[in-house]
Amino acid sequence: MSTPVRDWILNRLNSQTKAPVGTDTGFIWSDNASDEPKFIILTGTTHVQLMAKWYAPFPKDQKPDHKTKGSDPNFTTCTSFLSIMNTKIREAGGLPKKYLDTMVMNTTEKTHFVKADSTIAAKPGDFFLTKYTKNTVPDEHKNWVGFSHHVGIIYEVSPDGNMWSQVAGGSGGRNMEKDGVSRKPLQIKPEGLVGWLDIDLYYAGWVEKNTRSSGRWEGPSRMV
Repeated sequence: MSTPVRDWILNRLNSQTKAPVGTDTGFIWSDNASDEPKFIILTGTTHVQLMAKWYAPFPKDQKPDHKTKGSDPNFTTCTSFLSIMNTKIREAGGLPKKYLDTMVMNTTEKTHFVKADSTIAAKPGDFFLTKYTKNTVPDEHKNWVGFSHHVGIIYEVSPDGNMWSQVAGGSGGRNMEKDGVSRKPLQIKPEGLVGWLDIDLYYAGWVEKNTRSSGRWEGPSRMV
């Protein structure tokens, strides 16, 4: 069963990310002129800022020198994507500001976090956390520098609970010279799964601002 806060999250993801086509993941890329406005909204980062974080300054008409390092060469937008989403959810639901340390939410938010081996099922809208070892890093992330954790949002869950569609930042990185926000088709749950943040518990008391006066919620309007 959906809830107002879950529906708000999924509606936002539906409108601001690209749907997968068949088995092909949908991407919002930082270096694509038509994508970048949405990329900035979703991650708070421009493509120029990414280049400055990854490499030493270089002329606009040249490629970056991968032997050089910028201010934060290991940076990807998976954390900023989820942090911005947390801020927007709280603003939309009239909740006070609260920083969410996404990479350690399994320890900082223990009362709201569900471990991967729990009998409680994950639901669309929950925030997931994975921790990888050298042997469990997915192929798409093997070139990430300093990669060990990944976070994102569960967009859809199969009826048996074994497959998820995920939305996450950090879909590129320094070696690709761009970063992206991806929405994947239904796939087997990620390896190295630590668990997920139950957003109904974490955002308890959430009521969308435009329904506060009437106390009504009109129900889901998401189109998948």
